[in-house]
Amino acid sequence: MHRTKLYEQIVLQIQDIIGKGKLKPGDRLPAERELARIFNVSRHCVREAIRILEQKGIVRSILGSGTIVVHEDESSVIDVLSTAIHRKKTKLSEIFVFRRLIEPQIARLSAKNAAQANIDELEKIYIEQKNHDGTTRAFGLIDQKFHLALTRATGNSTLFQVVQLISNLLLKSREEYLQSPKRRQLSLQGHARILNAIKERNPNKAGEAMENHLANVEDIIMAHSKNRL
Repeated sequence: MHRTKLYEQIVLQIQDIIGKGKLKPGDRLPAERELARIFNVSRHCVREAIRILEQKGIVRSILGSGTIVVHEDESSVIDVLSTAIHRKKTKLSEIFVFRRLIEPQIARLSAKNAAQANIDELEKIYIEQKNHDGTTRAFGLIDQKFHLALTRATGNSTLFQVVQLISNLLLKSREEYLQSPKRRQLSLQGHARILNAIKERNPNKAGEAMENHLANVEDIIMAHSKNRL
């Protein structure tokens, strides 16, 4: 079969899987290597199929998170939000206002809705962050992963995509925030409180823990930004 026809068939098969509800908005596609094995094709063929699916607004590939299924209606909303956030990306204070509006609620929803698999994932990431002794950037990526996993635990795909956008924009500020061992310890303490509240299935406690965590992060980052002016 001609290669172009082959990747077009993969596109149709993935669309059919999504259409039947076997993959839902917010779900991640298997890794490229695994898809190549499943469909018995080359990884180049898989990449081409994913490229077409992205053009159709069916999936979105995000660095560090893989390829995510999106809802057609959600896709247009996310695109608009992405443009707005990028236009304001130098105004960290505005981004933190937005974070304070949604992330405590995310923590509350996670405490209410998280499956045991979500809690296990958060625990694993927390332990990874606690044991990490590498670069600041790598520690920041683990910090980012914790917040994304927390949002995934809500079961709300729209929230997950919004937080992905914000997380990618805040990666540089995360690196600045996590420069010293003291700041890293502060981040770990905040994550521990959030995780414990989710384990206890206590939405109010989880929301308060997130509010305190964000306040600590914002104070340090904004003070650091002012000192550079």
